[in-house]
Amino acid sequence: MTVKERMAIRKIFILAIAVSIIIFGLSAQALAVPFTCVECPPPNAFVQIDGSDPINVPLTQNTLGQFLISNFRTELNGNVVTIPEATLSPDPSIAYAFGVVDFGAPSIFGFFFFTPIAPTGAPNVVFASLAGGFIDVDGLGYSFTPVPGPLAQVSEVHFPATNMGVDVGPAFAAGAAPPGTPYVYGPFTDGPQPGPGPGPWTGLSTSLVFSLAGGGDTAALTGFASIEEVLVPEPSALLLLGSGLAGLALFGRKRRSTKQ
Repeated sequence: MTVKERMAIRKIFILAIAVSIIIFGLSAQALAVPFTCVECPPPNAFVQIDGSDPINVPLTQNTLGQFLISNFRTELNGNVVTIPEATLSPDPSIAYAFGVVDFGAPSIFGFFFFTPIAPTGAPNVVFASLAGGFIDVDGLGYSFTPVPGPLAQVSEVHFPATNMGVDVGPAFAAGAAPPGTPYVYGPFTDGPQPGPGPGPWTGLSTSLVFSLAGGGDTAALTGFASIEEVLVPEPSALLLLGSGLAGLALFGRKRRSTKQ
């Protein structure tokens, strides 16, 4: 093989790799474009305390198309709920942090988040996590009980509503202890693992419902749920990459035969 032929094969290989990289890069950039969807249901977030009417949580939207909650606080029957921060992202994922204080009798708290998402089909990968801490204020014992159970944080894709298979957050209980005793909860994770199909899914929701024992006990938790479509390379990119690899193999074979 002449030097000119070797250089030609090298150029073919380099060109195939370069074009493949460009195609994959353009696909990634397309996913980063701020999401808008005219026909999707609007995002929403609300809180319930002891089965009350939904208490709507205000949302704002940033330049990336994400829906945000910041410094929300509400009280009902002496119970206090705060959501210092949450991000409902069409990417798609939901991340949140909240705190509750359960004054008086045992109470049930519910948090609900929904966001429209970019159409997400199969195959996909799902993940969820939940972590935080508790304080037994009166020292009479502490209990965190998912409602209806067995796990507190439930994540679904829509439509129709389909469980993602990564629910997290088991029950927790502790006996009497000195007043103000703190407890660490979690972290609990599930995934990453294959998610539901076939889709495409256009909505993502996460809910967390639980009861506390009252007496001023507190809970502070952070949660997360996501679904990510596994991108399959376009046939044109695979063809170019395959051509480049075939050219490299041919070059190597001829080079070995020349040496022999």
